[in-house]
Amino acid sequence: MHIQEAGVLLMKDVFSHTHLRSTIVVGIGNAIGYALNLVFFILCARYMPIREFGVFRYFIALGMIVYSVLFSGMFTAITQFLGEKKYGNVVTSSVIFTAVCLIMILPVLYYIGSIAFTMICVALYISQIVYSVLRGMGFYRMLAYYLITTNASRILLLLLLLFFTPALEIFAGIYLLASVFPLPFLISRVLGKKLHTSFSYATLKKVLRFSVPLYISGIAYILLGNLDAVFISAYLSDVELSWYMSAKTLMAVFVFAPFAVSTVLLPETARDKRLARNLRFGVSFVLLVSTCIAIPFLLFPKNVILLVYPHEYLDAYVVLPVLSLGMCFFSLSDVFASVWTGFGKPVLEGFVYGVAACVNALTLYIIVPKLGILGGAISLLLAYGVSLMLWVCLTVAKMRKG
Repeated sequence: MHIQEAGVLLMKDVFSHTHLRSTIVVGIGNAIGYALNLVFFILCARYMPIREFGVFRYFIALGMIVYSVLFSGMFTAITQFLGEKKYGNVVTSSVIFTAVCLIMILPVLYYIGSIAFTMICVALYISQIVYSVLRGMGFYRMLAYYLITTNASRILLLLLLLFFTPALEIFAGIYLLASVFPLPFLISRVLGKKLHTSFSYATLKKVLRFSVPLYISGIAYILLGNLDAVFISAYLSDVELSWYMSAKTLMAVFVFAPFAVSTVLLPETARDKRLARNLRFGVSFVLLVSTCIAIPFLLFPKNVILLVYPHEYLDAYVVLPVLSLGMCFFSLSDVFASVWTGFGKPVLEGFVYGVAACVNALTLYIIVPKLGILGGAISLLLAYGVSLMLWVCLTVAKMRKG
C-alpha cells in the first residue's frame, strides 16, 4: 500500500497538472505547426530543382546563425523578464532596439547572400520575437495559433507558383509573408492589452545587461545545430547538400516535444525555482516521445525518404538513423537547458553548447571531406551526445550539493 501511494505521489510530482496541461496545449499546436512546416519543405523539394532546394535550406540555416549572433540574448532575456512578470516596457523597448539593428544590417545581409537570404533573415527575426514574447507571457494558445497560422500560410502561398516562376526569391518571399500574416490579430487581441507601448531606455539597459551572457548560449546553440550545413556547403556539392538538408528537414518531428516542454518550463522554473521537479517532468515526457519517433527512422530509412521525397533524394537515407539518434540527445539537452536557464543559470547553457559546438566544428572539419553527408550526421550525433553528458554531470553535481 505504501509503495503504491509513493508511486502515485511520484507520478503526480513528475506530471504536474499545470505543466502537463500547458505542455499539451503547446505540444498540439507545435505538432500541427511543425507538421505543416514539414509539408511546406516537402512541397518545396518537389517544386524546386534539387540544387536550389539545398541552397534554400542552407540560407535558412545561415540565417539562424546570423540572427543568433545579433539577437539571441535579447530573445531569451525577453522571455525571462516576462516569465518573472516584469512586463513594463520590456517588449516595446526591445523590439525598437532590435528592429533598428536589423534595419542597419540589411545591406550586409544582401551582400552576403542576395535578396532571398535577406528576406529569410527578416522572417526568422519576426518569428523569434513573437515566440519570445508569447512564451514569456504564458500565452500558449496564442503561440500555438501563431505556429499553425504561419506554416499553413506558407503552404497556401505556394499557390503563387501558379502565376510566378518558382524561383528562390519567390520561396523566400513566401517564407517572410507567412511570418507577418498572423501579427495584426496577435497585436490587437492579445499583446496590445497587456504591454506598455512607450520606449524606456532604463528598461532596455536592464534587458541588455541580462542578455550579455545569454548571447554566448544562443550563439553556441545555433552554431551547434547549423554548422553542419555550412561545412557540407563548403566541402560537398549542391546535390549532396540537398540530400543532407532533406534528411535533416525530417528531423523537425523531434522538435515538437522538447519545444513544447521547454516553452512551458523556462518561465515556470523562473517563477517557482523547482529545478528537480521540472527536470523530472521534462525529461520523462521528452524521452518517451522521442524514443517512439526515432523507431521508423532507425528501421526503415529508405521507406521514409521515398514516402515524402522524389526518388532523386533517395541517397539521403544513409544519414536518417544517425540524425535520429542525435535528435534524441538534442531533445533531452534542450529540456536541461531551458530548466537551468529558468533557474537563473543561463551561463551554463553557453558553456555546455559552446563545448559541444567546438566538438561539432572539429569533427565536421575532419570527417566531412572523408565521409560526405554521413560525416555531418556523425558529427552532430557526437556533439549532442557531449552536450547531454555535460548537462547530466552538472545536474548530478547540483543535486549532491543540495
